[in-house]
Amino acid sequence: MNLQRTLIRVMLWMLAITAVAGVMTIFGSARVMGRVAGTGALTAAAMIAAFPLSKFLDRDKKRLGGLVGLLGLVVAFILALLAIWIGMFSASGDLEERLAASSFTIFVASMLAAFLLPARHSATLAIAATFSLISESMAALLFLAAIWSDFEHRLGETGGGLLASVAPAALAMIASSPRERAWRWIGPLAALVAFVMSFLGTWFIPSDDPTIYIGVLSIACIVGHANIVLHLKLPESALWLRLVAIASAAATAGGITFVSALSKGFDHPPPDMLARFTGAAGIVTACATIALVVLLKLNPARSAEAVTSIASVSLVCPHCTKKFDARVGTSACPTCGLLVTLAVREPLCHVCQYPLLDLKSANCPECGTPRAGNPALAGDKPE
Repeated sequence: MNLQRTLIRVMLWMLAITAVAGVMTIFGSARVMGRVAGTGALTAAAMIAAFPLSKFLDRDKKRLGGLVGLLGLVVAFILALLAIWIGMFSASGDLEERLAASSFTIFVASMLAAFLLPARHSATLAIAATFSLISESMAALLFLAAIWSDFEHRLGETGGGLLASVAPAALAMIASSPRERAWRWIGPLAALVAFVMSFLGTWFIPSDDPTIYIGVLSIACIVGHANIVLHLKLPESALWLRLVAIASAAATAGGITFVSALSKGFDHPPPDMLARFTGAAGIVTACATIALVVLLKLNPARSAEAVTSIASVSLVCPHCTKKFDARVGTSACPTCGLLVTLAVREPLCHVCQYPLLDLKSANCPECGTPRAGNPALAGDKPE
């Protein structure tokens, strides 16, 4: 029995135990049976989280991420169990809350690490994934220190400020090469400035007006969002939607900054029209971004890897009718010596150059040109 089937069986048994214990809790004492029900539910949830991680173990590039994720899941599970049961043996104040908070922090950090570690193998995501992995690990350590120390508010705020800066910076770092869209490095720079401002404001220079911080962080968010929108492999006809998404995101960020400035750090009601404008821009941003994702699913980028990886083709020699594997380029029939020159290439629309590999439609999805009329696809019959 493989690991996935074992996890599913354990999850089902735990759900059954949870149901029985829950019913007994209602009609009996909640001191023990309530904890049994909680343990069953916790175990089932852990199995659900472990299921996708177990699949990582079967792939070389994802194995390390799977191991880290499962290790973190085990530690988080043990801490959560202690949070559930320690009240039976000790009345130590807020210990249960600290254990539960630590469990949640480790769980989230390990799940993020499980997906960020494999992403480092991608040329497009390598820089962003490495940066995010280091930053989220530091933030997790800050949150754990905040949970178990007397400086919890400042350590927690530092961790929160770090995460707030990391997210837009990482989005701006996604690219296939460091030189691609050079303006995107404005995002990480603005995010760094925002984090420094957050750190100084938390530890040394308290301030009740976050307007400047919000403005700088907004720049990072705008750049990160624009970089992702422009990075999506979509048809040229989606350019207007990209521009709408970027412009509305900039309007939203600018509106939030002005609201903070006019309301003195959100302490007073902002101008009604400005608040309405900001809300409307936010709605347009969300809808336009979701529409871009939908288009991406409807028009997946076609890769030429399936073509460039072809090294030979099985052929029947037209002279001696013997079957042999002809290499791409020029090769000879091993039986009669007939020379065969072979080339493979990705089919493209002759009007807009959209890749047609693996497409089943009769027309080009980009410009609508019939495939049957494509001189580059002579003999190709539309399906």
